[in-house]
Amino acid sequence: MALKNKDGSVYRLKGPNPLMKEQKIWEEFRVHNMKWDKEVLPDSSELHAIKTNFQVRNEFIDELDQAAAISKESDIKVIETPAISEFKVILEPKSEITVVENRVVEPPRPENIDNSIPKIFIHCLPAFIDVKIDNVYGDNVQTLKYKSPFSFEGVILDISDLTFKFWTQADKITNQILKGSIIYPKTAQKRWWRVQEVVEKTGGWIVTSHPSDYQPHFEA
Repeated sequence: MALKNKDGSVYRLKGPNPLMKEQKIWEEFRVHNMKWDKEVLPDSSELHAIKTNFQVRNEFIDELDQAAAISKESDIKVIETPAISEFKVILEPKSEITVVENRVVEPPRPENIDNSIPKIFIHCLPAFIDVKIDNVYGDNVQTLKYKSPFSFEGVILDISDLTFKFWTQADKITNQILKGSIIYPKTAQKRWWRVQEVVEKTGGWIVTSHPSDYQPHFEA
């Protein structure tokens, strides 16, 4: 079966290079050990001993032998140290250790809410996931979008550089504050947080959030 080009014509191999027609043939040449045969070349150099006056005396060798013999015959001396007859134990007074209890702040129960508990004002930009189906490939494309902002009150449970946790009884928490929502508590830190988890507890909800890379503007 013949090979064909894209247009259907028969594929033909290219002819020889026209420059090769004028190539000259080497008639005389020399090959340098192309078979990798071993060849041993004789060493014709002469070795000449170094002239020196250094001589080892027999007396020095005898001294070394005597020192080795003495070291073998010498006895090992055991040095006894006097035993300690009495010793005193000095007891240092123990420093007092103060145990500080690490208390976990529990959210207040709705029936026993004390008005003296400090509450904070929190702005929220609720988020939701918009799902669309690609008409060509049938894939689900999810996009994070936001609804209208609102505000509510809450009680701070834990706040640090990486975590902000609070408890609230706001009615809008149930269906609006989901994972991905942005919250802005009116505190001295003035930081934006993104909601990571919402857990229902004691008639309210505990909301855990982490620092947010999106910082929307909340009007006063």
